[in-house]
Amino acid sequence: MQRVKIKFTACLQDKEAHLDIIMDRMRQDATEKALKDSLTRALEMLDKIRHA
Repeated sequence: MQRVKIKFTACLQDKEAHLDIIMDRMRQDATEKALKDSLTRALEMLDKIRHA
């Protein structure tokens, strides 16, 4: 049981780190299209985290 919890926690931390990277890129986006693309990726990652 403990192994499953550790694996789940590690997976969740990886997804959160990926979301942080997406958010950092979004802050640097200069065009509306780039912002929309980053927002789409961020929302997709949030859905993955929510359903984990």
